Formats: sequence, structure tokens, C-alpha cells
Amino acid sequence: MNERFFALPPARQRDILNAAFKVFSRSDYKHASMQLIADEALISKSLLFHYFKNKRELYLYLWDVAAQQTARATQDHGVLATNDFFEMLRRTTHAKCAVMREHPYSFGFAIRAYYEQDPIVRDAIHRAVDAYANRGEELVSRLVDTSSLRDDVSIDELYRQFVLLSDGYMFQKNLAEAIDPDVIEADFERIIDHWQRVYSKGGAS
Repeated sequence: MNERFFALPPARQRDILNAAFKVFSRSDYKHASMQLIADEALISKSLLFHYFKNKRELYLYLWDVAAQQTARATQDHGVLATNDFFEMLRRTTHAKCAVMREHPYSFGFAIRAYYEQDPIVRDAIHRAVDAYANRGEELVSRLVDTSSLRDDVSIDELYRQFVLLSDGYMFQKNLAEAIDPDVIEADFERIIDHWQRVYSKGGAS
């Protein structure tokens, strides 16, 4: 990767990254072309290749950017500063939606990357996904106070179910090109409220 990319004004860097996020969120790796990304970013393809030596480098850099921004938003929203599972889910939702407001297509890209099967990028992405998932499960198991949950509830299983629900929801939203952080935030608030009523002691059975 050419260091001159980082010499660009932050707004210009964001424009180029958002263009790449958008193109990769709407197509698999093979069919997402550097020309489309350059057109979306309003730059020449040769300039895009000046910053990124090939499509794979750009793709994996985007993954790193999405991961770093999610980690920063997670910290900013105090996701790990609570031991209440449902409050943790709410803060996670707010953190992810904050990232989407800055980079509207970043989570569409991340979800599509999760299912990507092209061998050029698949192994690198899947290793990162597995590490992220394992880290999430470990933190939930270690931090969450389960005393308010029903005795028949497994926190590990509940967390995995929420991850699957989130992935499916975001995949469908991305396919429909309907990534609206305000709508997503409201939908997940309702889902989390429902889960809290169902899985808390004294809640609905």
C-alpha cells in the first residue's frame, strides 16, 4: 500500500474508502472491479492503483478499517463497561450504527466478506472472523453477570443466537440496499427488549 494515500486529506480518504465499501458491498469479490470503485470515488483507475497495488490489498485494507472502527466505537460506547448482557447488546448496536453513519456501506461490506468464497481473500477474512467471534464469546462469558437470567438460559448459546440473527438481518438489509442506521437501531432496540423480557428471571415464558 502506498503511504501517499495517508497524505490525502481525511475527507478524501473517506470518499475513496466509502466508494470501495459501496462497490464491494453490492458484489462478490470477483465481480467488483477497481474501475467501478474509481468511478464511484471520482478518480482515475490508475490513481487508485497508485494507492493500492491490487484489488486484494484494497479489500483486506477495508476489512482492517471496518474492524478498527468497530473496535473504536465499541470503546467509545462503553460496550465492555457493563456486565448486563442486554445493555451490552444495546451499546453494541449503537456502536455499529455510529460506524455506519460515517461509512454507510461498511457493514454491508463486512457481511458480504463474511460469506466470500473467493480463495484470493477467503482464508484471510475467515481467520479474522473466527478470531473476532472467539474474542466476543470469551468476553461475554467473562464479563456478563448471568444472575438475572433464567436458570435454563446458556449465555454462550444466547450470544451465538444473537450473532446469527444480526448477521442474517444485516445480510438481508444489504441485499435490499436498505442500510439505514436509524431503522436498524430501532429494530434492534425492539428485539433486545423482547429478548430481555423472555430470558430474564420473572420475564415472559
